[in-house]
Amino acid sequence: MCDPVIGLTIASGVASVGAGIEQSRAVNSSARQSYRSALESSASQNVGLDRRYIEEAESFNQQGYDLALQQAAASASARNSGAAGGVAGRTISALVAEQARVGARNASRIQSSRDNAKVALEADKRGVQVQTRDRIQNTPTASYGISDLLIQGLQTGAQVAGVRQGNTRHAERLELLARGEG
Repeated sequence: MCDPVIGLTIASGVASVGAGIEQSRAVNSSARQSYRSALESSASQNVGLDRRYIEEAESFNQQGYDLALQQAAASASARNSGAAGGVAGRTISALVAEQARVGARNASRIQSSRDNAKVALEADKRGVQVQTRDRIQNTPTASYGISDLLIQGLQTGAQVAGVRQGNTRHAERLELLARGEG
């Protein structure tokens, strides 16, 4: 017949293992939810970053088109004004060349801004990746697997049963079995 104290101890150990398993499941379920949420947030942030970059790129493209139109109009206006005023040759060529230099400098600034926007986009995306990884890594998960909980319960039960019956050798044997060494 089993000693009532040992029976209660075993029942308590089983209940403890069951509670640990349920707690592990709850923690891991929360971790999975957090993982999905982090990935969804990351995807949403990346879509926003891509949209911002596309808008900036379209703006830079439009600035480039506007600049080309301004240059063409200024060149045509200079040639027409020079022809109407009887000025030709080097004076008109110098004026058109100066307008081309200014246009090239402005085009270079637009390209530089476009390049900077691309670098900023890449940096922002890396930041989103780091933020997502940190969020996932800092989400707590269960520290015990089911087998760990069962082994812990068996060890505790073996120790209590062995001490209660005065048979420490029996408790040691159960511990070895629980660890898979016996």
